[in-house]
Amino acid sequence: MFARKMAAALAITAASLVHAEYETLNIFGSIGAGFGMGGRRYESYEQGNLLSAKTNVKDRFYNYGSGVKFDVGCQYFMMEDVALQTSFGYSAGFTFEQVESVAGLTTTTTFKRHLFGLKALVVPRFEALDLIDLYAGVGLGFFWNHRPFKIVAETAAGSQEATGKITSRPTFGFIGQLGADYPLNDKLTLFGEFAFEQIRFNLSKRIVKESNYVLLDEDTDHYVKDDADPLDPEKIPGSNFQIRVGIRLAVKNY
Repeated sequence: MFARKMAAALAITAASLVHAEYETLNIFGSIGAGFGMGGRRYESYEQGNLLSAKTNVKDRFYNYGSGVKFDVGCQYFMMEDVALQTSFGYSAGFTFEQVESVAGLTTTTTFKRHLFGLKALVVPRFEALDLIDLYAGVGLGFFWNHRPFKIVAETAAGSQEATGKITSRPTFGFIGQLGADYPLNDKLTLFGEFAFEQIRFNLSKRIVKESNYVLLDEDTDHYVKDDADPLDPEKIPGSNFQIRVGIRLAVKNY
């Protein structure tokens, strides 16, 4: 009798292991904040004339990676605790402003930041507590950006304006993340994570679309080391660390 009960118990256990479900595919979305590491320095200041010293100097650092972060993507588990993750990321930075006041002429240049990325990571998952799993990820991203600008020059005679955009060459970057999962039910999981992106962009072109600003014609200039072009090659950092929260939805179990 005991032997038969043990055999039945073992059979039930084996069947439950065979039919145990684990997640193989999920989709997710997250929102967070990015904080730039380094940046191109811009200076705002006042100056009585071209020969006098600058006063009220304020330094600001422009970085493509800072701002509000949005990510959407999916995870496919190649093994029970190792996933391949792909996602699309978008960053929107707050308006960046530079003000130069020289001999009564005040020139205000405003930039906007838009960063896009396609990312692929390998993400192992580790059980930490009964309801919390930790995970880490490492991979590569393909990034590009969009940087509109507007220049407004205010004089006693009136204002002059120029609008356009600065483009960069797309680039690859190293990315990593560390996070924790908290399941809400068998389908939904809440997660929070710390992430890092290492990126640097080479500026490509400055395109002036509209202008009545006397110092800037409607034209396209290239960032090349060439005496015929006014713009020298320049690199703009995009490296950033970020904090994100999001939710995952399991769409397939095995």
